[in-house]
Amino acid sequence: MVYILTKQYFFLAGLPRAGNTLFASLMNQNPDIAVTGNSPVAELIHVTTKLYKDEILDNFPDTNSLDNVVKNIIPNYYENWKEKYIIDRQAWGHENVLQQLKKHLINEIKIIVMVRPLEEVLASFIRLAQTTDNNYLVNHSKDVEKQCDFLMQENGMIDLQLKGMKNLLKFENRGLSHFVEYNEFVNNTQIELDKVYDFLGIDKFTHSLKTLKQVNLNGIMYDDDKYGMELHTIKTNSVSKSNYKVEDYLPPNIIEKCKSVNFWNDRY
Repeated sequence: MVYILTKQYFFLAGLPRAGNTLFASLMNQNPDIAVTGNSPVAELIHVTTKLYKDEILDNFPDTNSLDNVVKNIIPNYYENWKEKYIIDRQAWGHENVLQQLKKHLINEIKIIVMVRPLEEVLASFIRLAQTTDNNYLVNHSKDVEKQCDFLMQENGMIDLQLKGMKNLLKFENRGLSHFVEYNEFVNNTQIELDKVYDFLGIDKFTHSLKTLKQVNLNGIMYDDDKYGMELHTIKTNSVSKSNYKVEDYLPPNIIEKCKSVNFWNDRY
């Protein structure tokens, strides 16, 4: 069967508070590209592929039909999106999901991974928690160490991304991902965007770094009310890093633990 590609599907993974929303806002200036918000597509694939081990298929092993469902999840989800290139944001390095991409994705697998020192990631969360009322971290605990433990809980948003990043750095997966360092991204934005275009193999685009918009796709924007703080709100008049010290928000023992986890620095 010959497939005619009307869209290409790429992926965005990596740590929260590492520039994902800023990256999406900038890339979405290009009319050919849609970088999504946090997406359910990876979870749809993960849940659906559990059926391969279900007793129903043991009894009547119609795996070819299930394969057809899995390979069409991404195209069906984005069928009505007008952009030529879709960059879906989620924990795409997860072993099971990546295995299914290798099996079913029509175009080449390319995953952009946003990274930032873990101590800066946690400090960014804690800073937001201390400057907003009635947010989910403060409601969990007023103790900073307990808040950090909560953020780092198993299969939470940070843990899933860390596991996925480790999987992407395995020898057999090298070449599937392109890592973008947050601080380099903020300081040399267009250069880092050009590297992403090179990685994706699509034409470069000159982005406006002075006039940005909040992420809005098909009239849908992030609603962070459930968190009680604006986790996905960006500065719209410039690309810049907020000026504060990690030490003002995290105790020394947490900072040291974080530094021992920044394994992606050793990927070269």
